[in-house]
Amino acid sequence: MSQISNVRNASDWGLIIQGLLIFLSAIIGVVGYYVQGRLKSKEKKEEELMKQSMHIRELKLKKINEKLMRFLGPCSQLCFNLQTHKGYFFDYAEKCYPEEWARYKVEKDKRGSYGKGEYNKSFTFVGEEIEKIMKDNPESEFSKRYRQNMKILVYAYAMPLNDLIQQYGQSLSIRGDKDAYKMMFPCIATNGLLRNVFITQMCRWACEFKAIIEEEWDKGVYDTLFTVVNPYPEQVLRHFLGQLSEIRELENEYGIDKNKIFLDSGSSNEPTSTEKTAEIKKKAKYAIMGAAGTAGAIVAVANNS
Repeated sequence: MSQISNVRNASDWGLIIQGLLIFLSAIIGVVGYYVQGRLKSKEKKEEELMKQSMHIRELKLKKINEKLMRFLGPCSQLCFNLQTHKGYFFDYAEKCYPEEWARYKVEKDKRGSYGKGEYNKSFTFVGEEIEKIMKDNPESEFSKRYRQNMKILVYAYAMPLNDLIQQYGQSLSIRGDKDAYKMMFPCIATNGLLRNVFITQMCRWACEFKAIIEEEWDKGVYDTLFTVVNPYPEQVLRHFLGQLSEIRELENEYGIDKNKIFLDSGSSNEPTSTEKTAEIKKKAKYAIMGAAGTAGAIVAVANNS
């Protein structure tokens, strides 16, 4: 009997152990299912985050490309055309009136450094002496060439630039960092319009000069040879080149640098606001100052200085 009892006890313990193993297996299965579900949920969230980040990056890149192709690129090219055309005409003026031009250049140089943004407004392209000569003899060869080239500057470059600014100046401009911009252009650092100064001046200058051509020159009246109310903004080229350089940095950042992909979606790797501010100021400063150096060299040649 004892042997039978032992067998039964062993069988009972086997069933208990078997039941425990089944129970533990069930618990492990439930836990595994829960962990697997959490992992899948995490993967799904990460996938959604990735898609969202990619969508945001694509939208930003699209906007950046729109600013570059529709506004900043064409405006920069028009400013280049205007500036270099001026430069060739300055060479012609110096050739025709070397002494008068030399005196005008001395006065012009007193205004400060173009490349450092120390001056901006111009109310003449050739100086008062040469303008007086043209007024005294409006039918001279030089007078005719002056009016011809000014018409080209206004109609071929300035008015198309005016149209682009009027349409996209407030929607497709790069705002950048104020302090960096003030360092770049100390001549307008205290002006409330700041980044809007040069483009606004460009529109006003173009429209006033257009009125002079159509209301006076086309009627044979040559008493006014330059704008009287609105000066020409000498710094407008550097303004656009600075923005052009900055937007190309942004294009590279959002279009190529895939390590930045999570920054727009609140990743834990996102830098603090202080770090962001410092980085933005650094980028803005060096982007615009780098472009300004190139522009300064080009314009120095174009201005015969």
